[in-house]
Amino acid sequence: EIKNNYLHGIPKLVFLESEACLSEAMESSYWDDIIGFLSYSNTETFISNKPVFQNSDIERISDFLFNYTKKSVTSRPLYGLALVGGKSQRMKKDKGSLDYFGKAQGHHVYDLLNEVCDKTYISLREEQSDLSYLNGLEDHCLSDRFLNMGPLGGLLTAFQKHPEASWLVLACDLPYISKENLESLIKGRNYFKKATCFKNPEKGWPEPLCTIYEPSAVKVFHQYLSLGVVCPRKVLMNMPHELLEVTSDLTLQNINTPEGYEEVKSQAKLQVFENEGNC
Repeated sequence: EIKNNYLHGIPKLVFLESEACLSEAMESSYWDDIIGFLSYSNTETFISNKPVFQNSDIERISDFLFNYTKKSVTSRPLYGLALVGGKSQRMKKDKGSLDYFGKAQGHHVYDLLNEVCDKTYISLREEQSDLSYLNGLEDHCLSDRFLNMGPLGGLLTAFQKHPEASWLVLACDLPYISKENLESLIKGRNYFKKATCFKNPEKGWPEPLCTIYEPSAVKVFHQYLSLGVVCPRKVLMNMPHELLEVTSDLTLQNINTPEGYEEVKSQAKLQVFENEGNC
């Protein structure tokens, strides 16, 4: 029976108790939401291209639901989010403006994500919108709508703009992350968990700022936000996530001080790291 309190847009398996029930389903406003039928007596295998299952055929029903769900989650777009909105208090200079690769790091991270994602945005504070390296990227900038929450505010802003997408976030203070690392992250992605991330080899915890977040993660973010928790690492550690290994201790090293930046540049670590391969 089709009831008026059924929500639109939610996939449905409908029990067919009679021909009248089928007629009611076909005439209802929920017809496009129906993905299949369950029946005790109907001998048809399809009704209007929608599969019909005998109630006792548990294995076929289970396979159908698994494949339907898998197709649904794997068809989500994957968008990139370059995080450049930090206040850079320890660096004493905008970290997105630093030059590791012959261009501003914020632009480099954007380009890196854009190579592996369907679309890419730059997450920043509104007062950063006049940064010179953002020239030409204005349409790809997302100013924080959730203020004073750090990276979590940028991520929530991104999900607010495109709630249907999964997001691959990358902070601009992780200069050793390469395209190969991002491809490895995508390859190891677990669509059925709320996030896929790398394990920090030094700290042993999941790295929240080089991570794929699925849409289902948003509820967890809001739950912790209601408790006053805005640290993305704490939230990530307490949600179901896929944890992947990196083969180099350098991969997830973040650079937050002028001394660290100068050390990386002077020792040409990046060039050596890239030549040896780091994924």
